[in-house]
Parts: sequence; structure tokens; C-alpha cells
Amino acid sequence: MIETELGKWRRTHYSNNLDPSLAETDVTIMGWVSSVRGHGNILFLTIIDRMGEIQIVAKKDSCPDNVFETISKLKEHSCIGLKGKINASEKAPTGVEIYPEDIRVFSMVEKVPPFDPYVKTIKNIDTRLEMRAIDLRRDSLKKIFQARSEVLKVIREYFYEENFVETNTPKMIATATEGGAALFPIFYYNKEAFLAQSPQLYKEQLTM
Repeated sequence: MIETELGKWRRTHYSNNLDPSLAETDVTIMGWVSSVRGHGNILFLTIIDRMGEIQIVAKKDSCPDNVFETISKLKEHSCIGLKGKINASEKAPTGVEIYPEDIRVFSMVEKVPPFDPYVKTIKNIDTRLEMRAIDLRRDSLKKIFQARSEVLKVIREYFYEENFVETNTPKMIATATEGGAALFPIFYYNKEAFLAQSPQLYKEQLTM
């Protein structure tokens, strides 16, 4: 049976932390499956995490049988954790590969997405939005969010340097003080509350 619990497993490295100087180091990595390719008694598995790609090489004669079998059954976009040893390799895309010793499957894909998220453009916007979590794995979209994050970081740092104070206004309110029929009521700890429509009233008070 495939182990699906995180348990005490914790990531030790991201893909961008791995380099030939770490050869023979034991690591624990996590991510989603980009591809699985078989060549006789060798399986090549590519895992993607938030920082890049990691190549896994499972050899039938040295990889534990249960690990080899699990890798052979993996589908693209399944989320996994893997423990193994780093091996320096000039043939690997990043200069290193990992020989697997243990594996855990956190989420096994049942159906392969109807589009390839690793291509540059995908024309069918409706299909993309229906499977947005997969669509957001595209490198071009990740770069958009990374750029936005950096811009917000710079803006925030500037205001901190100018001694501004960052505040957060309530998102739930106890009474319908804003008025209007569009208020969205919810129950919070068995009491009625409302989702705030606008931070205007609170920000006006903060400026006084």
C-alpha cells in the first residue's frame, strides 16, 4: 500500500539548494511530478518544487523494490516526498541527481490534465480556469506572481523606511454598520457577523 501521510517527514532542501558539492548527502525533497520515463531497468523521475526541477534516477538493482514500484506507477502532477542521496552528474540538467531510498505519495493524480501546463501558451482559457491550481504551475505565471511580490516588497520597505505604520482593518464586523442589501451574513462562534464591504470607515479613523 502506498504511504500517503506526511508523518515526521520534513523537507531538507529545495531544488536550488542542490549542487555537486553536496554529493553523498542525504536529502528529503518534496514537490509534484513533472515526468516519469522508463529505460529498461532505470526510471527517470523529474520533480518540480517552487524553486525549480530535480532529477531522480531509480536503478532496479540498487533502488528498494517498493520505491521502484511506486515510482513506476506515478502520474504527472502527483504530489510526493522523497528521501535519497545526492549524486553529482554532468549528464543531469542541474549537475546533480538523487538516488531514491524512500518515497511517500501525498496525492496521487487520478486523471491527467487535458492540457500541458509546461508549454508556453494554452489557448483554452475556460479549461485553464477550471483547473487553475494546475495552470498556476506554468513558469510564465509563476514569474508574474514573483514579480508582483517583489514590487510589493519594495513598496512596503520604502514606507517602513519613512516610518509609516502598516495596519489591517477588520474583515468581519458584528453589526451591519455599512448598510446596504449586499451585506453577507455569516455565523461566527454561534453569533451572527457580517463580512466587511469596505475598509473606508476604519481608514478614515486612522487618519485622524
